[in-house]
Amino acid sequence: METKNGLRWNTSSILSISKKYSRTKKSKKNLKLEIYKLKSEVAKLYINDLSPIEFQDNLTKLVQGLEIKIIMENKNLEINLDSLKISKDENEKTKLNKDIEYIKNSIKTMVVKRVKLNSQILQNNIIEKYNKLQKDIDISVNKQ
Repeated sequence: METKNGLRWNTSSILSISKKYSRTKKSKKNLKLEIYKLKSEVAKLYINDLSPIEFQDNLTKLVQGLEIKIIMENKNLEINLDSLKISKDENEKTKLNKDIEYIKNSIKTMVVKRVKLNSQILQNNIIEKYNKLQKDIDISVNKQ
């Protein structure tokens, strides 16, 4: 066979090129399917539209914020307890007792909330699975 520009092609060359084209097309289709499956698995790991890593980071920040508030409230409680011991005025003692009870309830509420948030922290295997899937997706995309 001869082309318009004068190149000559034999049948085996044409078949070899078409075979490579078919294999490449099939391989590309398989990679797209593999990427789709991996992305579906990753999507199953999302929590409230957040990746497991983002969810874990947000949860950790909330817990740390609560711990700081608990520490501050404990200091405030100590100050009020010291003021109660020093105070001689009954009205002031009554007010301080109310404040102390309010602070204690506030601390209890924050501790319960912290425990609840800590129970929602993800297991390492979920984050590892997410990272592995993301890595597999990146590798598959780079193969294309």
